[in-house]
Amino acid sequence: MAAIPTVVSMQALSLYPIQKVKLQFGGYNIKFSGNVPNGAKVRLLIGSYANFIDITPHYLTAHLPALLDVLAKNDYWAKQIPRTVDCSVAAYFGNDMIPGSQSGVQPLPCPVKPVEVDHIGTIAALSELGDVTPSLNYVKDGPGFGRILTKPIDGRYYFALASILETDPGNRGFDCTTFVGSALGRHDGMGGNSAEFANSVGATVEPLKNAHINDIREFMEENPVGAYLMFNYHHIVTLINGVVREFNIPKGQPGYRETDINDWHSTDTAVTYTLRELPESFL
Repeated sequence: MAAIPTVVSMQALSLYPIQKVKLQFGGYNIKFSGNVPNGAKVRLLIGSYANFIDITPHYLTAHLPALLDVLAKNDYWAKQIPRTVDCSVAAYFGNDMIPGSQSGVQPLPCPVKPVEVDHIGTIAALSELGDVTPSLNYVKDGPGFGRILTKPIDGRYYFALASILETDPGNRGFDCTTFVGSALGRHDGMGGNSAEFANSVGATVEPLKNAHINDIREFMEENPVGAYLMFNYHHIVTLINGVVREFNIPKGQPGYRETDINDWHSTDTAVTYTLRELPESFL
């Protein structure tokens, strides 16, 4: 076996400013420059020398799970306010840093705390997300701008907007549509209006259309067991065995609500809603 090379020192590597990018491109743009000796490895040092990932010869999309795992093990989440963790790069032979190789630091924006729930893709996830601690916020920046849960990464579901990790704790949550969609396992966006969303998850059976709340209450008295999407032009909820599970205003406050249909919008006599039955695959 060849002996490990020995390098007395080398010129420091340069780490460029770290920026967020879409998850399909690695979540972060992490680039460095400098001459790395043959046989040496480059480590991204995350907060300390003990926390690192190997990014030889450069950072790749495949490195994101390992990076997020380091953040998770050290609880490097943006919680009360946005936060960063200082990162640098250095060249190593084995476990020995090559003297002089360590770059200056650059801040890495930390994601908000992800969720770890068991039943994403089923209606059980609705109440599981409602029980997450700290509570998830109602988030609404504009039409379709609620945060969406990513596909699981090492068992954790991260919050994202337009496939970019969310780093503002105030935006750790959903709007009405992204709550339902994330619980049901839609990780690629909600798309279109509520009717189109219902179609996309196979909820095409429509027992009631443009019905008043009292008509829906009567329907549930006759059909007390059932799982439905209930929506109109501005709001979408789930109606599970007569209980409305939804995400709703005020912005920036815990958004999850559970209300019996007989108590939900008790004075609402003019607004109408459509019911779509959820397929058995979600039950």
